[in-house]
Amino acid sequence: MKKILTLILVLSSFVSCSNQAPLNTDGQLIGAQILQLVNSEGVTKATTYLLNYSGAEPVYTTDEYQQSFIIGDQIIQVGSSYYNLSKLTKYEIISQNNSKYLILYFDGIAQ
Repeated sequence: MKKILTLILVLSSFVSCSNQAPLNTDGQLIGAQILQLVNSEGVTKATTYLLNYSGAEPVYTTDEYQQSFIIGDQIIQVGSSYYNLSKLTKYEIISQNNSKYLILYFDGIAQ
């Protein structure tokens, strides 16, 4: 009888754990924020900059320029490159020639 009660308690703890909401990473939260922003602003193109450490001082260099993008969870695809949104240092939307563009600045290397 004691073994049955123990088994029931163990199984019920597994069931209660599975009902918890999934934890979101920083990248997932940022992805959701960006997706909401670009949808409300009607943005369809993005430019990415990567922090380049090869010179005397780190500088941002263009990686993808005004390309279509897809946001999926914590990864964003811009053109043919994939970026982990947890490496994003800042983002902004700019207006240029009657169009709006998402500008993304990443620390690190494209995947």
